[in-house]
Amino acid sequence: MRTLRLLTSAALLCAPAFAAPADTMMVRKVHTEAGKMGQHETPAKDETQTVWIAKDRVRVESDDKIILLRLDQKKLYMMDPKEKTYSPIDLPFDMKKYLPAEMAEMYDKMNSANTMSCKVTPTDETKKIKDWNTKKYELKVTGSMTGGMTEEVWVTKDISVDTAAFLELLRTTLTMRPGGESMVDELKKIDGVPVMSDRTLKSPMGTVKTHEELVSIEQKDAPAGAFELPKDYKETPFNPMMMGGRRPPESKGPPPQKQ
Repeated sequence: MRTLRLLTSAALLCAPAFAAPADTMMVRKVHTEAGKMGQHETPAKDETQTVWIAKDRVRVESDDKIILLRLDQKKLYMMDPKEKTYSPIDLPFDMKKYLPAEMAEMYDKMNSANTMSCKVTPTDETKKIKDWNTKKYELKVTGSMTGGMTEEVWVTKDISVDTAAFLELLRTTLTMRPGGESMVDELKKIDGVPVMSDRTLKSPMGTVKTHEELVSIEQKDAPAGAFELPKDYKETPFNPMMMGGRRPPESKGPPPQKQ
């Protein structure tokens, strides 16, 4: 879920806007409140996201994850800077391609059973956030297999961003969740660039509350290699079980046979 939240929060920047003349760099602060997920207490966490946007590529970098979208290659790369690894994902995304055969059928059933809906409601509320004039949108996501999500998003049209690549990032992100692709058209109603949001995500395991703010935005050329895979990174297969930020348990082999 954590990786999906990173992708989704970045993808919300895809709202229609002007075409920018150069690369764009955004810095965002994300605060997740302490809570309880099942039997586990989760401490509060603060992290910084740096987002680079170019014509056909996007780089989203957090404290311990990097997402690299290359539309020219029809690839999405999930990178782990600590382990120095990357996992390539073919676009358009097909989850069943990365699942064991015995799980693919189960995924199809989950996908058809999870009727997800998304509702974006513009409001008349406005306020000044830093140098930006913003308008409030309310977002509500419900699903038959989830507790749903609500979000208040403050959006500005004072910022010029080329968002074509983010539209594809959004679509890819949502197809990683059963029933999620149906949300794409509704999210396009958010007219502008989000600069502040408060999100409440509910699940059978617990509730997660997140506050996000846009700290800065500037148009300049991305650093050399920002949209390339580092040469010292090793490729590892994409593992859907890693989407929650947890490593799957190591196999200990078959149990010993009795003599």
